[in-house]
Amino acid sequence: MREPYTNEDHHWNIRVAHDEILRRLVELDKPWWDRAVLAFLHHEKKMSQAEI
Repeated sequence: MREPYTNEDHHWNIRVAHDEILRRLVELDKPWWDRAVLAFLHHEKKMSQAEI
């Protein structure tokens, strides 16, 4: 199994403390299509759809 992902493993200009969201940002080709990632970015990071 791979070591836990860090914020340096993804290209987004945000810090992510949630392991599952961090994993999805790194592993998915289009993480913004993932419902959990979209909810996190929109509600917790207050990003608009245009920013995402």
